[in-house]
Amino acid sequence: MYEPPYKQQSKELADPDLESSSPTFPKEEMPDPIHDTAVRCKPHHGHGTSQSMPNANSCKPDYPPSTIKLITDYHRAHSNSLRLAHCVGTNAETTNFLRTLADYFQHIHISDPNPNNITRVRAELSDWYQQNWWKAKFSFSVTGAQEADLSFVERSVDFCCLMDCAYRTENVDGMVAAVGRSLAPNGTLVLVQVGDGCRVVDDAAADQAVQRLFRAVSEEMAREADHAGLKGIEQRNSGLDYVPLPDPDFIQDVTKRIKINVRDGSNSSFAIPGKEHLVAASRAGPLHRKYEYAHSDAEAEGWSQVVDAGWSGQHVASLTHEGNITPFEQQLRDVEASFRAGDKVVVDWPVAVLLATKK
Repeated sequence: MYEPPYKQQSKELADPDLESSSPTFPKEEMPDPIHDTAVRCKPHHGHGTSQSMPNANSCKPDYPPSTIKLITDYHRAHSNSLRLAHCVGTNAETTNFLRTLADYFQHIHISDPNPNNITRVRAELSDWYQQNWWKAKFSFSVTGAQEADLSFVERSVDFCCLMDCAYRTENVDGMVAAVGRSLAPNGTLVLVQVGDGCRVVDDAAADQAVQRLFRAVSEEMAREADHAGLKGIEQRNSGLDYVPLPDPDFIQDVTKRIKINVRDGSNSSFAIPGKEHLVAASRAGPLHRKYEYAHSDAEAEGWSQVVDAGWSGQHVASLTHEGNITPFEQQLRDVEASFRAGDKVVVDWPVAVLLATKK
């Protein structure tokens, strides 16, 4: 029986699929994301005094070991192959996640419809690869999510992920169908979405100021989301519930829909402020397993940050066009004033995770 590496802290999920790993999947082939230092997320020091793990281009945390564990435990339970992974879409958070995947898979293919994104992530991984040449090999293609199967022989991909980018897809059904054609039997599909708005959990006055700031920024956020049209806004607001997993392609009763740090069990935590009424229809199946984890749960560990007042301006800059924070200077001053002198606060990020297995 497989036991979580930090079983004293973790919540028992009572999942039969986690009770036994494939007998052909040697446990040592898959690193432990909690205890193996090779895959532990490292802090980056480039965003004020934030004590989380932000990357160089975003004020959100990197995907923490707890979430890597959710993903790898699931893949361990349903597949015994680590040959080929496919990461569909790139963003500021993707590169560090790809470096983590390189500890697991032999080959990782990265695709994105924007050639500039491919150029960026290729350069970032090339520099890192020189010191990590024994890990996974990488390849790249300029293709969209609905073309996720074009770079592979059908039914050959062991693991496919869309990290914080699926909501931009106009044709979600086409994307899922393309991924389904590429995935090998028992292959894993992973989608993760991290909300753009967080909550201050230990200071009510600071939280009110931060929420006023997010509402002031909402029109700019909506304009950026409008690049994907109205559907993009609706999907962004829906915490991955809009993603279909048709029965002919995916095993329904092992599908997991996980929410972390959501309020009132709803998807409002993911909504663009002022656009909460725009929500895509839920495509969650009746057999899908649903889980919610909060700040105190081991599964949510790493989705909190200790930040100072300067963090708010950096986060707003990461959301707005060309990093322009000038229109929000008053709200930013209000946030700074709400922080007691020299104090820091804890913010929680809402996260949705969808895990599915190909038939």
